[in-house]
Amino acid sequence: MAFFDRLFVERLANKTKVFQQWLSQSANDWEAVLFVALAKGFGLALNGMAFAAIAQSIPFNIIRKSTDPIEIEAILLGQAGLLDSDVEDAYKDKLKRMYQYACQKYKLKKIDEKVKFFRTRPSGFPSIRLSQLAQLYTKHTHLFDKIINGDCKDKVSAFFEVEASPFWHTHYVFGKENVKRKKVLTASFIDLLTINTLIPFLFCYYKANGVEKIEDLIHWASSLKPESNGIIRAFSSLGISTASALDSQALLQLKHYYCEEKKCLSCSFGHELIQS
Repeated sequence: MAFFDRLFVERLANKTKVFQQWLSQSANDWEAVLFVALAKGFGLALNGMAFAAIAQSIPFNIIRKSTDPIEIEAILLGQAGLLDSDVEDAYKDKLKRMYQYACQKYKLKKIDEKVKFFRTRPSGFPSIRLSQLAQLYTKHTHLFDKIINGDCKDKVSAFFEVEASPFWHTHYVFGKENVKRKKVLTASFIDLLTINTLIPFLFCYYKANGVEKIEDLIHWASSLKPESNGIIRAFSSLGISTASALDSQALLQLKHYYCEEKKCLSCSFGHELIQS
């Protein structure tokens, strides 16, 4: 449906407004903006803005040059305030020492935003997600180049085949051991990261650099499973189904920018209902 394509592109444009802000704050460093965008994506709705603030508080050259995932994990967890507890844990103490050294070396300043554990499944705890983000950026030292060059769609799963550091195989939080289980990025999480972060980032990059690949992004979104949330289920109860992530994103745009704003005359559904 052409109207859904239009809604999807509108939603992409709305999502990229924050990228423009980050670009201006980073002197147009696209690599740094991708790091902040991915951090936000790893935090999902609950911790997204806190994770983005954490990423922005770390000079990207630290991430760019480091090959030690534990060092990056220490910095990320430290900036998140997750190393401040009094819980006795040898790994936490190791990370804290590394973080304190990094603070002195790089003059890091903590952020005001607090990460949240409430209403989050253990596999999605901030500690796990930040460790996975650290692993991602030390496994792929040129992640930005890999994403913007070639066919990202066919390689995205390989890019994000990462797991949290070995300590988290038996932990969700410091000081409490659990049954061993590798904390990998699941296919459903990678799909969410793709539709909410990678595709909007590429849309922004393509538009800024005059790259004619918007149709590719539309086709990519059409190949992903639709999201499931209260808004999508409400549309489904009205007989409006979703076959792909493009459809679900289009419906979210419809709800927030047409239905709630009462722009019925600008909406294909509204126009049709009024005519009937």
